[in-house]
Amino acid sequence: MPSTEEMSTGNLSAEYYLQTLDKRTQEAYTSKNITIPLKDEGEEVVIDAINDLPEDSSELCTLLQNEDCDKEYWLIVAKAYANQGKIQEAANVIRSALSAPVILDSTSDVQSMLHGFLAWLYLTKDSKEKDSLSVDLALTEKNTAISLDPSSESNLLIDAVLALTSKKQRDRKQNYEKETRIFDNLLKRFPTNCFALLEKI
Repeated sequence: MPSTEEMSTGNLSAEYYLQTLDKRTQEAYTSKNITIPLKDEGEEVVIDAINDLPEDSSELCTLLQNEDCDKEYWLIVAKAYANQGKIQEAANVIRSALSAPVILDSTSDVQSMLHGFLAWLYLTKDSKEKDSLSVDLALTEKNTAISLDPSSESNLLIDAVLALTSKKQRDRKQNYEKETRIFDNLLKRFPTNCFALLEKI
């Protein structure tokens, strides 16, 4: 659980969440390289995510689809683009993932995770560009994500954040009761969620 000092200053480290993942997944999300396994046993493609990431994400999307890659590889590629501020390319990767046969045949929680990630990307785009359309798209993706997996911690968090950042909420100066209830519900189910804890301070 984060310390009181961390919560009061907002100085939260990704290490807190990374430690909940298995070692292989931790390495995949923190590595500067993207490693994509190929169908040929033992073969893989390694890409320097900082220096060699293609400007156009479509080539990597084709590779991921042709190799029937699981969600984690789509997410890692999307994350690499997002880390470089290329939110549109990151969103393109997730949209391509959602139309990939291996993802269409996957469980609802997998599809929910991708829709939820896309919602966060649209929300990030809005924060950078003040684009109201991005908020609408984020709301649509959030609703889809929640319908597929209503118990997801990430989905509950994006629900709360979007309630605070929607155009209607932006125009309000007070009365955050609905949004507070969402955060309260999130904390009841996930008592150590850092962002929900910060909202309550």
